Formats: sequence, C-alpha cells, structure tokens
Amino acid sequence: MPELSELGSLEIVNRLKEKELSGKDLPINVRQEIVNILRHEHTQAEMAFILSVNDSTIVRDVKVLKKAAAKNFGLDITELAADLQRTASFLKGKAIKAKDYKLAWQIERELIEAMQNLGYVYREPTEIKTEVEAGPELIKLLGQGDGNGRTFAEHWRDTYRHAGAN
Repeated sequence: MPELSELGSLEIVNRLKEKELSGKDLPINVRQEIVNILRHEHTQAEMAFILSVNDSTIVRDVKVLKKAAAKNFGLDITELAADLQRTASFLKGKAIKAKDYKLAWQIERELIEAMQNLGYVYREPTEIKTEVEAGPELIKLLGQGDGNGRTFAEHWRDTYRHAGAN
C-alpha cells in the first residue's frame, strides 16, 4: 500500500469510503482538504461517517475552511459598493445624455437593489411579525369598546389622530 503522501485527494476519498482508511489517520490539513471536497456533495453527518470522526470535528473543519475562503477572497464590501456607485453614475449619465430616461431609471433601481443586497441601503419591510400578550382589561376593551360607544380601533384612531394634529 502506498504512503499517504503519495495518494491524491480523490484516492484518499475513495479509500475513506471503502473504510480502508480512517480520517483519524490523516493529518489535519489533509483531513480539511478532504472535508472541502466532500462538503459539496455530503451533509456534515455523512462526512463524519465517511471520515470515521465525530460530527464536531467536521463542524470545526468547515468553520476553518470558511474562514480561509473569506480571507483568500479578500473582498472589501465598501470598495465594491463604491465601485458600483461610480459605474452606475457613469452609465446613468450616458443614458441621460442619450435621452434614454427609461434606461437611466433602470440603472438607478438596479443600483439601489445592489446596495440593498450589500446591506448599505435598508429594504422596506414587507411584513411585521409580532406577538401581543393581552391582559384581561385589553381583551375587555377589544370586545366591548371604550364605554363611549366606540370600538377599540375607533378609540385608537381618534386618539392617534388628535395626538398627530398637535
């Protein structure tokens, strides 16, 4: 049997799957390389089974791989946002110069969407999720009104309207 250092990554994967080799026998850097190969087609539990290691080992390896990928990628979101802004302004200016206002508007909308995706511009909320714990007094008010013949909604609306007028 050849030495581990003589085997390629795919051969190591095959031997792990055939249980001819255990992940416990691999140096950490080799195991992480194998996890990186396997994680595109297998769950963490499946990878732990194939490598004959604990699930927490796979979780740690994936975390290390993600950090390394982010570091290697070296993307500066601020720089990307600034580049998008400059490019959009240039293209929008050309569209306006050509009197293509529809294209200029489309560039503006797409810039806003891109900036929202990067987290630089907030999106308008599409729904509000909340939980309300109503006490007995509120339940009574909701069911019977405010005692002046108005429902709770009417009472709230009138109170809010008066508060907003001041």
